[in-house]
Amino acid sequence: MNGQRDRDSDHALIGGSCIFSHRRSIVVLSRTSRLAALVRRATGDRRDLRVVDTRPATCHRELGGAPASPVIIDVVTLMMDALPDWLAAVGEEFPATCFLAVVSPRRRHNVFFLREAGVAHVVESFRRLDVLIRLAYRHLERTPGPEPALVERIEASLPWQRFA
Repeated sequence: MNGQRDRDSDHALIGGSCIFSHRRSIVVLSRTSRLAALVRRATGDRRDLRVVDTRPATCHRELGGAPASPVIIDVVTLMMDALPDWLAAVGEEFPATCFLAVVSPRRRHNVFFLREAGVAHVVESFRRLDVLIRLAYRHLERTPGPEPALVERIEASLPWQRFA
């Protein structure tokens, strides 16, 4: 991998040091990949944004790399009984994370419990995913971006940038 780009994390290692920065992420928590595919389609071809499809067991690792990422939760496929405790634990460990959720109309009665557990907004259909995407964008705009990587700092300091 020395000197080659890694597609998953969008960084390159040259001599053991990272020279490309990580893009901002939207973390999608679901047991299936359906919601992640819908989020990718809704976000389009934004090169500065990475949609990460994860499961509850690996979500901590993803948030460890980008602790201010919004998390979109698919309550349709996840078990509701363990979710409030999980949200409380993750929210305590990563306080800059914003939780958003999609519930099925059958689980509409759980919206109050999700809000009490720390979910900022809940929609009742995948058709309303655009609302969650806008909230995720707004959350990412408020959070500071990653520090520019070596390549970006060098490109920004080149003199011909002023004449472009």
